[in-house]
Amino acid sequence: ITTVGIEGASGYGAGLARHLDRAHIRVIDIPARVTVAGRKRESAGKSDPGDARVVARAVLEGFGSPWTYHSRFEALRVVAHHRAAMVVDQTRDTNRLRALLVDIDPPRAARLGRLRSIRAFNQLRRVRYRGDPHRCAAAQIIRMLAADCHRRLIGIRSLTRQLTDLLPEAAHELINRINGLGVIGAATLLGELAGTDGFANDARFARWAGAAPLEMTSGKDQTRHRLSRGGNRRVNQVLHTIIITQQRHGGEAAHYIARRRKEGRTQRDAIRAAKRHLARRLWKTLKQLQLT
Repeated sequence: ITTVGIEGASGYGAGLARHLDRAHIRVIDIPARVTVAGRKRESAGKSDPGDARVVARAVLEGFGSPWTYHSRFEALRVVAHHRAAMVVDQTRDTNRLRALLVDIDPPRAARLGRLRSIRAFNQLRRVRYRGDPHRCAAAQIIRMLAADCHRRLIGIRSLTRQLTDLLPEAAHELINRINGLGVIGAATLLGELAGTDGFANDARFARWAGAAPLEMTSGKDQTRHRLSRGGNRRVNQVLHTIIITQQRHGGEAAHYIARRRKEGRTQRDAIRAAKRHLARRLWKTLKQLQLT
């Protein structure tokens, strides 16, 4: 069977990947980190012919995973990515808005608090300061930022509802089984699974999620490990959020981390081990619910 490697088959290469899939050509999704490492190994700059050679070599060496088209998961990925980008913009503008308020109107800043509601942004859209040119100019910027934040917050909430509607029924069971996993986390996880083959075992899933510990020591006794900086960073963030939520509210991760600490592990080591344990449980649950 003909096989084609594509860097970012669920990203910029999605159109080509779908075209090849319809033509019954096997597509292998090559992570960007693999092509970056390949260019460094060859001491070559970024170019289309050079990247093509690196991707082809990665396929021959067994890197990447088979890509398959899943319409609903792709929809989750697109919506989750856009929502995440909007949240980043919202956080940036909210911080700028609050800094201006603290500078020119500290009492109002104290009353409004963390600026997370439509009501607060509506109030700031009507702010006026008279007389002082500095305060007048700042008020104009506050009104503009508040209007942007108001509109964006409505959009974020709309996308959250859309993600809830897009989630398959089994995903709600996944949320019930994994304490600390919410709608956004489940949508992000399933969206990032779009195009993958579901992974043959939990070790491959953990490596893909950046939760597989990497050895730091040499020789027979491997006593030290470090955090994996590879893998899918969005999924890794979902795992981290689940761990921290469970730790704060006395969930399974809290007991697991406490047990590891009693064994002499550091907090970072314990959290890393908990991520790997969670990745195994997630993979098994996804298989049981037929979400991969």
